[in-house]
Amino acid sequence: MSYQAQNWVDQTAIPQGLVHGQGELLVLLRIANHTGGDLRGCFAKAATLASECLMGESTARKHLRALRRRGVIVYGDPDLVSHLRADQRPPVYDLAGGHEPGCRGRHSTAEPCTPSRTTGARIEHPAGVQIEHPEPVTGARIDASRVLESSTRTLKGLNPPSSSPPPTPPPEEDEELQHHPGPGEQETSVAAGSATVVTAYAAAYEAQFRARPPGRMVRRIESQAAGLLRDGWPPDHLARLAAELPARGYLDLERHAEHNPPPAVGPALVAVPDWCGNCADATYRYVPADNPARPCPVCSPQAAHARREDGGTRCA
Repeated sequence: MSYQAQNWVDQTAIPQGLVHGQGELLVLLRIANHTGGDLRGCFAKAATLASECLMGESTARKHLRALRRRGVIVYGDPDLVSHLRADQRPPVYDLAGGHEPGCRGRHSTAEPCTPSRTTGARIEHPAGVQIEHPEPVTGARIDASRVLESSTRTLKGLNPPSSSPPPTPPPEEDEELQHHPGPGEQETSVAAGSATVVTAYAAAYEAQFRARPPGRMVRRIESQAAGLLRDGWPPDHLARLAAELPARGYLDLERHAEHNPPPAVGPALVAVPDWCGNCADATYRYVPADNPARPCPVCSPQAAHARREDGGTRCA
């Protein structure tokens, strides 16, 4: 364990009340034990963390979800486990103190953090650096009339009364008064997303075994899907993962999801041009006369990507 990670847990996470209960504290300490001096890079499996904390694996997963939901830990650099087989890659976790305010993680250690506009609990480093991490929206609404009334009263107390009406807030301030989903609306969205995931699982199960899935499995998938949806997982991505379970013989949606996180938002894909008719074939797009063979400079995906990077036009 690096002393920087231990100091962050002792001087930031615990004093600010970011850890709820002894179980979460144990899991957080074990994650810190696997990170480096930059508070990043824990890729221990949930089973490993559970064994080190002397608790069940499902309990450890519950604490991991709670810590992620409150922004105490974030997903780390997936390239750290790229050397492992795709279906055996554990998720990478970083302590929130290793990222910029509001960063959602899931980027390379060589890339800078990309903070989001979401605000939440303020987390301070031992050295005094302040980092804000997102928290779930509580559903509180702002009454615009009360805000304007309070502002008007304050202006009247500071300035002499005038006959002119109070100024109208500029249009950009209205964005801060937009409606946020409350707990009831969030649960409705979770229920709808869970139904989508269960439907995808049931359809894949019937196609694989020519029978309906057992009720206990449906309830288990629904419960796991609800927990993942509350953590912010996209319903469509979870539905695709649930549809893969029967054919692969998997029974645990959470474990399958840990090995297949949602893809990070990256640069737009380049459309593959039509086959030029001069290279080897329409599939491989290689020039066979060259030794060694090289991608076709006219219609290969590599050429299209290079033209986009250079700001040129794509070939049709």
